[in-house]
Amino acid sequence: MKFSEYIRCDATALSVHVASGAVSPDELLKCALEQSARANPKTNAICLSMESQARKQLTDRPQGPFAGVPFLIKDAVQDYAGLPTSYGSKSMLRLTPQQHCAVVQRYLNAGHLRQDQPARIRPEVSH
Repeated sequence: MKFSEYIRCDATALSVHVASGAVSPDELLKCALEQSARANPKTNAICLSMESQARKQLTDRPQGPFAGVPFLIKDAVQDYAGLPTSYGSKSMLRLTPQQHCAVVQRYLNAGHLRQDQPARIRPEVSH
């Protein structure tokens, strides 16, 4: 899938393309990661690449209505087990949740691929 096609689709449309076999989850992830790599030097929006976690999810064959659709989780409010959640504050960089928050677990259960973690907001507290 070309980025020009990808950008015209919401998550529901992307999931329909995956379900129909028109595009693979690997192709979607590749497209999303390539765009992140192009945009991030200008925007500094991604603080942590989750490519290895997303690729592992692909090997586990994601299930659910959004199987294989990449997405981002902001570290300010959405805990992902084992990864720092800073809430946009340097003072909380060491906070590492032991379990996913409810909404993240729902995203994962729906088959979304955790692609990247958007940058922490500075100064001190995100909202």
